[in-house]
Amino acid sequence: MATKDSGDGKNREEKKAAPVKPAAQTKPAASAQKPATQTKPVASAQKPAAQTKPAASKATQEKTNSNTADSKEKAKKNEDVYDEQADIEKNKMWAGLAYLLFFLPLVTDAKTSKFARFHANQGLLFLITYAAIIITLSIVIAIINIVVGNYWVWLICWLIEVAVIAVIIVFGVINMVAAFQGKWKKLPLIGKFTIIK
Repeated sequence: MATKDSGDGKNREEKKAAPVKPAAQTKPAASAQKPATQTKPVASAQKPAAQTKPAASKATQEKTNSNTADSKEKAKKNEDVYDEQADIEKNKMWAGLAYLLFFLPLVTDAKTSKFARFHANQGLLFLITYAAIIITLSIVIAIINIVVGNYWVWLICWLIEVAVIAVIIVFGVINMVAAFQGKWKKLPLIGKFTIIK
């Protein structure tokens, strides 16, 4: 039994020594934990990374805002880009009718159409010219009739008035047909003026 005791004593000493060994083992474990302490600087490095995340999110927000601004600019450019063929095809009926009633394209959905507005302007110029010529010729014929008093002079002046009006109407019809065909045609002499932009 003594041997057992001595063995037990040794075991007890070993047990007492055993905690020392694990303590020695804990040191290497502590050294193994050093990388964990080294991760603390990494963790501290992560803190600035966490601080950069808002900066990164700010950058992302700025990028998103710039993308949004770019998309808005593109949308404006798309609105500003004038598709002439689509405009003409969509609004040529209103453009043609502008020679009968110049304001029709201005009170319909064609009011933003450059093509319809161009022909509305031409229709207004046609109406003004037509009215001015009829009024002027009527006054001149009336004066000639009063001064001369001859039936034949009055008849000749009236025929001149009818011929001038017919020429004006022919030009109006030519431009109306051109508008229905989708052409940008100005009236002769007066078509260069712009009243409706």
